[in-house]
Amino acid sequence: MLKLMSQVKPAMDNKDFNKAESMLDEVLEMLKQGDGAATASRTVPAGESVTEEFGAPEKVNIVDYSEDAMEPFISRDGKYLFFNNLNDPHINTNLYYAERIDALNFKFKGEVKGVNSKALDAVPTMDEHNNFCFVSTREFSSTKITLFCGSFDNGEVSNVHPIGDTLKEKEGLWLNMGPELSPDGNTLYYTESNLDPKTGIPKVLDIVFAVRKNSAFYRADSSDEIMKNINTDELEYAPSISNDGRELFFTRAGQLIVGNQSAGSDLRIYMAKRNNPGEPFGKPGLIGSIAGFVEGPTVTGDGKSLYYHKKEGSRFHIFRVTRK
Repeated sequence: MLKLMSQVKPAMDNKDFNKAESMLDEVLEMLKQGDGAATASRTVPAGESVTEEFGAPEKVNIVDYSEDAMEPFISRDGKYLFFNNLNDPHINTNLYYAERIDALNFKFKGEVKGVNSKALDAVPTMDEHNNFCFVSTREFSSTKITLFCGSFDNGEVSNVHPIGDTLKEKEGLWLNMGPELSPDGNTLYYTESNLDPKTGIPKVLDIVFAVRKNSAFYRADSSDEIMKNINTDELEYAPSISNDGRELFFTRAGQLIVGNQSAGSDLRIYMAKRNNPGEPFGKPGLIGSIAGFVEGPTVTGDGKSLYYHKKEGSRFHIFRVTRK
């Protein structure tokens, strides 16, 4: 906490008031929780490394929107911020979007038309050709399919169709979630979730990927090898891939999250690197400047900024960190 406080004055001297305010907000949150909680939120698990490539978090402002904002995705051209409202069984979770004003301010444009249903619709992603994919539970009870895609244009998605039928390869209660399209749209990163049949709560969350063949995606034979340093006995989910395919960002949870409740110390955002696409990712590093109830990273097209959501009090907001 003292290290964070020491960065406030230099930010103000540089007239970077948004950054200073964001750091002060984080310090106040630590004080509310107590030093013990603040320290716990930065505990590094044994055997793991920390990367300090990214600076202090800054809160993102969505003009004319005041509800929860979760699961952000920044379009590859940087023009749009896609997100969903509260991901909770008691809420009608829908997809929304906002248009960029600058890196920390976006103008709310409303619901993404053509995608929302009475079921959960969340976790958006899009390639550079405006192929738009997301998670929806609208058909899960009948087909066990949870991934859908369509074509985005001017705030509306057309030709929405399921894509998960070719990804249902395991026996038992599995569902696919957390989609992330590569920029060219030929690779789909996602999370395989094995649910406890008694509770419906995930027992396993692992990041895998599929490749496009004609118009369908198929789980890659090399997926386990490529992700061998990513997946553990903990829960890995919410992947985000860099434009060049050499960096993977994701969330790791040390315990199950039920009803949007978590101690925060069990949620961590990581970055893993590799020299070339097609090689396994190396050992991931915990991003040291991101702490608390944090999930859902999304990297910008230029690779310089990372957006994610964080819980402050009872509300989820979107934050950004930038490379130093």
